[in-house]
Amino acid sequence: MAASYDIVIFALVFSFSVLAVLANLMVMVVIARTSHLRIKYYAFVYNLILADLGFAVMGSIYPWNYMNSTIEDLLQIFSTVNALTVLAVAINRYLAMSLTPPSRYDALVTPVRLFVACLLMWCFAIGITIPQMFTADINSYNVFHAVVRSLLIIIIWLITALVYVVVFRKIKRYKPPLADSAPIDPSSEQSHSTRYRQTRRLLVTFSIITAASLVCWIPANVNILILYFKQDILRVMPGFRVYYGVALFVYSLNTLVDPLIYWWRLDDFREALCAVVCCCRRKSRSSEVETGVDNEVTIKDTAL
Repeated sequence: MAASYDIVIFALVFSFSVLAVLANLMVMVVIARTSHLRIKYYAFVYNLILADLGFAVMGSIYPWNYMNSTIEDLLQIFSTVNALTVLAVAINRYLAMSLTPPSRYDALVTPVRLFVACLLMWCFAIGITIPQMFTADINSYNVFHAVVRSLLIIIIWLITALVYVVVFRKIKRYKPPLADSAPIDPSSEQSHSTRYRQTRRLLVTFSIITAASLVCWIPANVNILILYFKQDILRVMPGFRVYYGVALFVYSLNTLVDPLIYWWRLDDFREALCAVVCCCRRKSRSSEVETGVDNEVTIKDTAL
């Protein structure tokens, strides 16, 4: 019975991980074909997509190699980058609201610095994983994997949620310039209002991503902690196996949920997806018409 349950869970994890790979690849195709999406406003979204894609690929392999420590290490790297990226979005939008006029933000937050920030996230995630990859002591392996890394992910997500609360309070206190106030540059006022709307929409989007991530990731990390402190719990408590399997399945859903949130909340992504799909349909129809014309010409030539 337990073996059958594990097979069902692994099959679900594999299936939804494959769907997540396809969904994140679609997002990357849309970005590659849409020039106005390749702007620094979406820089951390690109980093999150790469982390989700890598996690989904490893998630599709995990059911067939769940005893492979290298796959677990790669999963942890991608999950850490995922959490750090969502945190970076909140910090970035806080700077966008705090630095006025907007030209100060543009001077401070450049595409090169955003790229360096993304690179540092990957370096940090790889750096905290290297000690586990090269350790020979099985006990320190378990301590690092179960206690240090699991608690680190939980702490990062809790800090992220706190930062989002602070940023939303900042937005709530925001007051646009009044008509009877001192004269201001109209272009600066319009730019700040646009940045306010963008910040609010992007933060709402990533708040939903944060909530979804907390639901998907916290149970799995708690599982690891429980198994470390009570390693025989799967054998002595059959009910925990059900919880463990459900937590593992929900854990794999996170990388599929993120692309769905992009399409739902970000108008630019949704419009770009529709444009790409319509473009592909037009090309398909035009090629069918050309094929039909060629066939018709061939028939006429044969008849002559």
